[in-house]
Amino acid sequence: QWRLSRGIHVFTNLTKLPHMRLEGEPEKIYQRASVRKRRALELAVRLLEIGNVDLVVEELKAIASDHGNGPGETSICYHGKEKWFMSSSTIVAVNIDVRRSRLLYCRGNPCLNPFIDYSGLVQKL
Repeated sequence: QWRLSRGIHVFTNLTKLPHMRLEGEPEKIYQRASVRKRRALELAVRLLEIGNVDLVVEELKAIASDHGNGPGETSICYHGKEKWFMSSSTIVAVNIDVRRSRLLYCRGNPCLNPFIDYSGLVQKL
């Protein structure tokens, strides 16, 4: 059985397994996703020192809206060209007592749209 360890986890829209070979455009897409993931982990380190879940969620919203070196294909808040765009962003903060977990969803780019708090749905479990 596979379990997440305690701590910060960043998930992107692309995962490369060790046995996979990527070439051409898929490799470029993976490289850009890797830049976004590294930036998110760099920013998220400070979250380990915050004890209040509400403050953590506010920080996560800021991270989701991050443009690093400017809006673009390598910024966490993705601003792509032509057919590629950021459709949504989700924040999930899981607590041992699942009823205290948080679930937020943003349609589109977080720098332009608000997160909607759906934590009430989790609290009903």
